[in-house]
Amino acid sequence: MQRRSIPIAPVFYKYLVSYIIVLLIPVGLLGVNGSMQLKEIVNQYVEWTNKEMLNQLGESVDTKILEMNRIAARISSNPDLTPYAVTKDFYSAYLTKPLLDYKVSNDFIQEVLFYIREQPSLYSSVSTYRLPNFINDIYHFPNWPEEQFRHDLNTIAKPTLRPAEDVLFMSSAHERYISYLLPIPTSSLHPYGTVLFLIKESSLLNYLKYEAYPRAGNTIIYDENNRVVTSYKGEGHAEEEALYRALEPTGSMFSVLELNHVKYFVSRLKSDQTGWTYVNVLPVADVMKPINDVVSKWLRTLFFILLLGSFVIYALLRYNYNPIKKLAQLAEMHLGKTIAKSNELDTVRTLIDKIMLSNDELGQKFERNRSAIRQQLLLDLLKGEIETQEQLRERGSEIGVSLEHPVYAVFVVEGAGLTAATMQCVADAITGRSGEALAVYAKESIGNDMMIFLVSTSRTEEELSEWMREWHEAVFRDFGVKLTCGVGQPYRELKQFGRSFIEASTASDYKFIKGSGQIIHFREVASDHTSTLFDTGKEMDHLSFLLREGKTKQIAETLAQFTQHIKQGGTTLFVARCLCFDIIHTVMLTVQELRNEFPQLTGQLPDVMTLMQFHTVEELAELITKACIDVSQAVQELRGHPSERLLESMLDYLHTHCRQPDFSVQAMAGHFALSASYLSRFFKENTGQTISDYVHSIRINNAKKLLEQSDTSIKDIVQLVGYFDTSSFIRKFKTEVGVTPGEYRKMTRQQAGSPPTG
Repeated sequence: MQRRSIPIAPVFYKYLVSYIIVLLIPVGLLGVNGSMQLKEIVNQYVEWTNKEMLNQLGESVDTKILEMNRIAARISSNPDLTPYAVTKDFYSAYLTKPLLDYKVSNDFIQEVLFYIREQPSLYSSVSTYRLPNFINDIYHFPNWPEEQFRHDLNTIAKPTLRPAEDVLFMSSAHERYISYLLPIPTSSLHPYGTVLFLIKESSLLNYLKYEAYPRAGNTIIYDENNRVVTSYKGEGHAEEEALYRALEPTGSMFSVLELNHVKYFVSRLKSDQTGWTYVNVLPVADVMKPINDVVSKWLRTLFFILLLGSFVIYALLRYNYNPIKKLAQLAEMHLGKTIAKSNELDTVRTLIDKIMLSNDELGQKFERNRSAIRQQLLLDLLKGEIETQEQLRERGSEIGVSLEHPVYAVFVVEGAGLTAATMQCVADAITGRSGEALAVYAKESIGNDMMIFLVSTSRTEEELSEWMREWHEAVFRDFGVKLTCGVGQPYRELKQFGRSFIEASTASDYKFIKGSGQIIHFREVASDHTSTLFDTGKEMDHLSFLLREGKTKQIAETLAQFTQHIKQGGTTLFVARCLCFDIIHTVMLTVQELRNEFPQLTGQLPDVMTLMQFHTVEELAELITKACIDVSQAVQELRGHPSERLLESMLDYLHTHCRQPDFSVQAMAGHFALSASYLSRFFKENTGQTISDYVHSIRINNAKKLLEQSDTSIKDIVQLVGYFDTSSFIRKFKTEVGVTPGEYRKMTRQQAGSPPTG
């Protein structure tokens, strides 16, 4: 029997009517409860969200204000933070830093500063600041001049708050800070000090930034005197000036404000603890957002129902016309093969294009990383962390850094007002002039107007000077700028790159005398500095010893002596930097040696680049003192009993190797990765003997045992215990024991063979 196809029209209308019925039922159900649901959502949003947000914001800010009051009370009750304890000496001032470190547990505080009235300095957990340096160079308040700043610190008698204001930090970054001053003791009629808290505005309002739901409009905080402390602007916020004029902190808890034809819902909350008022201003349009969300939900539901119904109808119609589909498949079979081949070819081409694009991206990423790795390698060279060509080849071969020529130097180039792009073009032009017997690499500096160049060459100083003159003229010809170039002294050790950099920077500073736009060699100005240079070899060895032993107080005293010596001798800043470079280099080498014993020893040490960022000897000494003390304290914690463990290892080594005729202190120092001077000093301080005396006593004792217990000849005993010369051994043995080796053997044999007494 032949199958009959169902006509399309009856089937279509049948399922279309069913689809309409299915669609209308949920629409009707949604419409019945729609208005009630929307009204409930609006009420909940306005009444709950604003009240909850202001409550939590008030609790957060009140807690921070009260915590600062508690910190001030703890400072005033700490006997180690009295005026006498803090100002007694340099080391006492240094010890105040950890006592003022309240930022760890209170991350909203940017800085806690302790001031003793009528004194010249501010103390914090980070540094000790001179008042003029702090208010003019570190934190520059445009509306808080130095005279008023000093007056406030010395005279306030009650907690005083300065609302959020723009502050220029370290002459580079703008930030808004809130300042909170508290006299200490807080309840005294005659306070002896002031605690100053600096809080970033963003930290005080971090609750508004990191909540799960977004903020809109404005949030304003008023103090007890109705001054605006700070404000937060979210999406759809009003202009602050117009809002402040139209808005009063006092008023009903909820109200509506119209500003510039825009309506805002205003919520207010006053804190019972601090008397501060928290105000939230929310655009009415944002209140309607939940309504729009519900409408969107309805539309999505209807769209889903529409898709589902369409799919059902499509499936039924497709089932009824299945024979037609099969016929179409047979008709397209041959054509499909041709299309499939074409699609395969297109797929291969697309895959090849993707692979080529991926390779290009990988190549670009590698080049970016290559540049960053090269900059880090050049920085390590300046810091003195790379001392041998083997170390340099291991790190520099893959990134194209090679300094095979025997002479090393640094020169710095300055161009005031040049953009970073122009400075990079100038650097490329200079390094592009590398040639025979000359390799030049550019190191980016902190500022855009300076570049540092590391040179490896086998040319003479005259040839190098001529090369510099050529590129200096070429840069002026091509870019139209006269660069100031400071040139450091050439050296033959990689680790001296840092000193050459200091010399180059010093030479560049002489542009104020010799004029800008010139090439200035350090040798031309060296006579101004060399008279104050002094030999620090012994002092550096002593510092290394103290660092290894973890003697923090002696380290602070030693560095304080260095600082005093510099200041009393009228030392130039260059010589101070050279001395600090020697100290830093000593500390880094010592730490590297300590890491052989303690791989887990970590910590950030200052480097040669850090030296150029400070302008007083006190700042340099303070930075280095902190680094040294941090390292020595870490060594103490890791080692537990440092002297005992190291001494035991040394004694074991001596008893094992003292029989070797070629034994030496230098070889022993190499075994322990220590300097010979440190090794000798450590051993003498912990045993009361020199290493040579101790080795001699071991050898004599070993010889005495051989003389007592064997018939070995004296000549052979000399070699067995580690001596070269028989006559020298006999002389030393008699000096030590009182008889010659032969007499000692005869005497001990007689005693052993005699009958026991009593």
